[in-house]
Amino acid sequence: MIQEAIKDQNIPGAVLSVVHKGIEVCHRAYGNQVVFPKEEQMETNTRFDIASLTKVTAMLPVTLLLVDEADFSWIRAFETFFQHFLTNV
Repeated sequence: MIQEAIKDQNIPGAVLSVVHKGIEVCHRAYGNQVVFPKEEQMETNTRFDIASLTKVTAMLPVTLLLVDEADFSWIRAFETFFQHFLTNV
């Protein structure tokens, strides 16, 4: 799928990481991380721009749908992911 997207010029490259039960079972780089002004090959340790729009355009609608269907709780998520900060305040 990744190689097809690169071939169709939908993406310049990607890094795939698959974790199963806490163990990384696959970690591969495909294509390029930069295509202009010159190509730079993607590496498994490539850092991606955290400000990309993908997080908003992909995750926000899905999250809001889960909230609407009562399958997601902002409070529960906050408590789960920020427990360390809540106990050390």
